[in-house]
Order: sequence, then structure tokens, then C-alpha cells
Amino acid sequence: MKLSTTLISSCLLLAGCQSADVVEQTSLPTQAKINSVSQLNVLPLKAPSEQTFSIAEDSQRYIIDGVESPVVVASLPLSSGALDITVTSLIASSAFAPYIAIIRKDGSIIEQYELEEFNYLPARFHLGNRLELTFTFMPPSNSSDLMLVVYTKPNALKESVSVIHPAKLDAEARGNYLPEVKDIEVPFVESGKVVIAIASGEQQQSNVSRTPSVAVTKESSAFYHDAITKAVLDNELKKAVSLLEEAESLGVEGARETFNNAVNSTASQ
Repeated sequence: MKLSTTLISSCLLLAGCQSADVVEQTSLPTQAKINSVSQLNVLPLKAPSEQTFSIAEDSQRYIIDGVESPVVVASLPLSSGALDITVTSLIASSAFAPYIAIIRKDGSIIEQYELEEFNYLPARFHLGNRLELTFTFMPPSNSSDLMLVVYTKPNALKESVSVIHPAKLDAEARGNYLPEVKDIEVPFVESGKVVIAIASGEQQQSNVSRTPSVAVTKESSAFYHDAITKAVLDNELKKAVSLLEEAESLGVEGARETFNNAVNSTASQ
């Protein structure tokens, strides 16, 4: 399965809030098999925060969405209003095929996301190949003990994700001719590393509110769209991301779409 390429700069929203520890959630010692939500090993997350989880052979398993799967489980902060959530599956020689469900303490699912909704992001700077999905979640009123569960499905284990060959990335970074090498098919397995990042909508709004109000004209919008596209095409991604953040803080419409289109265009060349 080849997933579309879209760059999401969620890590920029959470700078300085990442835990260096990698958590592996095994079953609690007194439980041989997990049959209910109350038996899950759950890690509480705050907003903002970012946590890396390791999924291995001895990770806790839970039946969700009709399938039994190794799971990562985090409780969501419910006092922060809307939550901006990013789930990332890191790609190495294999990858965990992520599905997402937000559940109540009785195990009922109130929101879920499929593997097909994740975007493949090629290795850039210090970030490796990865599958990533960002979404905004508004907790229902009077909710309590909501949990985010990352799991996988048996059908996904028959599939793979296409990863851009390192030789292409190296040639692109150096501005050289792109070699005719095939992308690499990385298999999905029941292990890997998953990163969950959370920021509150209130914090995002607070960051934006500190930016001076500027009237956005057609000329300024065109300037940012052209500058973002040129920076991506020139392989100056750090500059492109900086321009994107500045444009969005000023309220320039379509800036992210322009950025994504430029990234997709360069990735397909």
C-alpha cells in the first residue's frame, strides 16, 4: 500500500515537551489476559506532551474493533477543551500499521481512524521515515476517562508501505540527478514504535493571539504562497516551514495546502 505524502509539523507545536523515555506497556502482573478496559495499562498524558511507546512481543493485547491486537493506551486530558493529537508510527526495517480508537471506560468507541488516513512522510533532517496522522478531538460534554488506543488489524500484516529509496533522498538533498532506483517496500508487523503528541486548542489559540494583527491582502497572500513553493522546490524545507508558520499566524488562507502540494510535487519527481 502506497500512502500519500503530506508534511505535518506537529513537532513544532510541542517543542520542549517531549519525554526522552520510551514506554512499553506490558500486561499488569496479575492479569494473564486483558478482558476489560479496567485491566489495561494506561499512561496518562497532559497537554502539551509527547511520548514514544515501544510495541513488542510482550506488549499488552486487547480485543478492540472486533480484533485482538497489541495496543498502546493513553488517557486523554479532558480539562483542556479541544485537543490537537498527532499519532506517528516510526518506520525502520518494518513498521507498526496504526489504527486509532478513542474509547470510554466501558470500552465503547466514540471516534476512530483507519490506516489509510495516515500519511507517509519521507526522512527529512533528524526525522526518519514515518506514518503520521494529525486530528482535532473535541471531548463530548460530561465525558470522563477517555482513552486513546493505537492498535493494528490482521489484514494490515499482509501489506507494506512504500518508502523512498535513500539514494533518491541523498540525490535530492544534493541537487543531483535522481537515480532510477525503486522505492523500498517495508512490511507491517505487530511491533514498532509509536509516538503520541497532544496539544490543547486553547494553547494553540493563545500562541496565535500573541501575534500582532495584520490585514492579509491579496498581495501578501500571493507573496507567501510563492515563497513557500520556491523554498520547497529549492529543498530549503526549514525556510519553507518557517514561512508556513508565519503565514498561518497571519491568517493567510491556503498556505498549508500550498506547502503540501509543493512537497508532494517534489516527492513525485
